Amino acid sequence: MKAKAFILTVLVSAGVILMFVDETNALPTFARKYRTSCTTCHIGFFKLNPFGETFRQNGYVIPGGQDAPLVKEEPVSLGAEAWKRAFPDTVWPGAIPANVPVSFYAHQRIFVDESKDPSVNFKFPHEFKLFTGGTAGEGFSFWSEYNLQSSTLNRIFLRFNDLFSKKNWGSFGIVPEDALNLRVGRLDVGTLLIPLNTRRTINKAAPFTYALGSGAAAWDFSDLQSGIEANGVVAHRVQYATGVVNGLSSSGTPAGVEDNNDAKDYYYRVAYKHGGLSFDGKELAGDQEAELKQTDNWVDNALTIGQFGYFGTTTVSTGIENQFRRIGGDARINFGNLDLYGALLFGHDGRPTSTASDVKSWSWFTEADYVIFPWLSAAFGYEKVNYDEAFREDTGAIIGSLLAWPRANIKLMIEGKVFPEELDGNPQYLIDLTYAF
Repeated sequence: MKAKAFILTVLVSAGVILMFVDETNALPTFARKYRTSCTTCHIGFFKLNPFGETFRQNGYVIPGGQDAPLVKEEPVSLGAEAWKRAFPDTVWPGAIPANVPVSFYAHQRIFVDESKDPSVNFKFPHEFKLFTGGTAGEGFSFWSEYNLQSSTLNRIFLRFNDLFSKKNWGSFGIVPEDALNLRVGRLDVGTLLIPLNTRRTINKAAPFTYALGSGAAAWDFSDLQSGIEANGVVAHRVQYATGVVNGLSSSGTPAGVEDNNDAKDYYYRVAYKHGGLSFDGKELAGDQEAELKQTDNWVDNALTIGQFGYFGTTTVSTGIENQFRRIGGDARINFGNLDLYGALLFGHDGRPTSTASDVKSWSWFTEADYVIFPWLSAAFGYEKVNYDEAFREDTGAIIGSLLAWPRANIKLMIEGKVFPEELDGNPQYLIDLTYAF
């Protein structure tokens, strides 16, 4: 009870203080480039609105030919426009951002877990990250993310946009625009409808994060992978991604080697969207031309369905390898202020530990997000993982969140995770203050 009273006191106090904070001028990279608010792309960061999703899919460029007129920080040209006509006798001209595209965000977090002593813990900061992202002339974009607190390089990749299309290859173009892009680097694997780094809740959905085994054998969808991914949009409303990645490393792996076996992991995703803004951002339902929405830009009124799979190999111990697969489907319904999202996943592990074999698992989750006001949202979800009875007991949880944005680049949230009576688990709560600049 003391922990719950502490949570309520901190939340009310922080909310009152933040509501009277002066307007902050610090904005992340893309907000600076276009001189716009974070809410142009986000339903309160980090979750993306429909326009933000197409902006990411389009290589951090506003789709539909609307990018150039809206850029307020003109890039520095690396060559004259006339060089294009002289190619291949000249280097094709490129461009770099006018200013170094660096942004930061920080988490300050309070954990409450009544199973631990002490039950209340401050973690200031929980994370402090530096990230860069943008375009490098026609056809190229980049992203990198570095955790300054833990000295860990997270995602870093270069993306080749519109490969072999007439948009960037002129007369050499042989594929439709938006149909083929390539990401190379350290990636978040492109299997999920909503990437984990843009999820609404702090807790990650169990079907994407439950892991069997330990160490290098404990793979899940949140693991970053070094590899190559091809992705694109076909006919505006069909989206795909497929990739090949190293897999996981473990202690004892030689320096400079990221994986402890020669096998590569493979994954794919395909999805279809009916209604709302198309995946490429170029049309609305009813063949209307897409426009940038100034108000209620989270409303999409659409149904998205997808199917995905991941096939990998991890080394459990000397002479023992676990060949595993995860195959699932997901769906999302957007209607007005309500966003419903869910997934169902089947897993099979041939040898997750040195003593277990042929383990099957089923998992699912559903989540409802609701925009109360543009600055206030709520999320509520349920998740469940079922294992082979002899391997592990089933797990499940109920998660609820309340989120507020007193300013576009400041987020305050409280989240609770409780467990149904038939499942073991101790209630967990946390308060998170995040700010980006």
